[in-house]
Amino acid sequence: MKRLLVPMFIFAVVVLGYAVYQDNQMKKRQEVDQLIQDAHQSLKVVEGNPNNTVLGPIETTDTHSASPLQVKSRQF
Repeated sequence: MKRLLVPMFIFAVVVLGYAVYQDNQMKKRQEVDQLIQDAHQSLKVVEGNPNNTVLGPIETTDTHSASPLQVKSRQF
């Protein structure tokens, strides 16, 4: 009887561990799906807003500048 009890206990622990793992994975998947669904709803709200305007790329008039953070000094 003792020989049968130990493998049954080990088997029960393995099955329980696998069930907990599957439950955890399912909860994570549901959380990600909910996050994606919320993002889609937020995107629809933003796209549906008539006050949003799409602007083209920002063009600079100074094509000779070496870096975008260049500071020019004023002469008086």
